[in-house]
Amino acid sequence: MHLSSLITHHQVPFFLSEQDAAERRAHLISHQTRCDLLAIHAEADAVGRLSPDVPRLIDNIALFRALCEQQGCLNRPRPFASDHSRFLYFRKDRFPPDYEVYDNWENRVTLLSGLPASGKDTGSPRTQAQRQGGSIARCAAHESWRY
Repeated sequence: MHLSSLITHHQVPFFLSEQDAAERRAHLISHQTRCDLLAIHAEADAVGRLSPDVPRLIDNIALFRALCEQQGCLNRPRPFASDHSRFLYFRKDRFPPDYEVYDNWENRVTLLSGLPASGKDTGSPRTQAQRQGGSIARCAAHESWRY
């Protein structure tokens, strides 16, 4: 939790219950700061104001607390089925928060270390294209290698 996130979102509890996609915003905030501490900060801010809207702000903060409690993100980040599900939930609007997205992400990393000019790039598409006398951009075997 960062103090800067509390300051950034300190007025969100005032108006979140009146906005569209309030649950989604509460989920996002819970991954940046604790919502219970945010509610305490917002309440202190509201009580210190000289405004006729203070009772409405206090009611909205109570609604914010209730929403976060209901969503399971009052004192911890909103749990998701997987990291991939969390990423896609915040990236796209079409997934509900409890949906477990099929994770077909696969990645391969090859790390080569050795002395300079010891042949570490012998099998790379760039080296193969240079040996054949062609341009690297014309390397038909690996179209993704564009220099």
